[in-house]
Amino acid sequence: MEKGKKFYNEVEALYKGIAYIVRLLGWGYRCGYVEVPKSIFKRFENRKGELLCHGGITFYRYVGHNDKIQLPEGYWIGFDCNHYEDGIDKEAVKLLLGNTKYLLEGDYLKSFKAVTMEEVERDCKKLIDQLFD
Repeated sequence: MEKGKKFYNEVEALYKGIAYIVRLLGWGYRCGYVEVPKSIFKRFENRKGELLCHGGITFYRYVGHNDKIQLPEGYWIGFDCNHYEDGIDKEAVKLLLGNTKYLLEGDYLKSFKAVTMEEVERDCKKLIDQLFD
């Protein structure tokens, strides 16, 4: 395991032939990303608010070959689980990233439940259903 890593892809899968990724960030929260064809991406460009997922769409752009977000090249839509009342998954960060260097701190975080990998994966699939049904 690479020490000092800032994220770990917990899930990289296909649903209905569409790629999605569930990513645990070193800060302790997760993000979900769905790759979409350019035609679908353009169709929803001004209608992002219509897409339902945890906290709403917070990532919507083309990712190039050397992009620092480190997703495969293409058009991606995503969301994060770092909103009010979202906790952090400290244990998963320790296990999967091997360090807590970037972990968010604060007593207020202890009272909130982290959004699980399964919940993020469910919302990725829900996004795909909305985009393609």
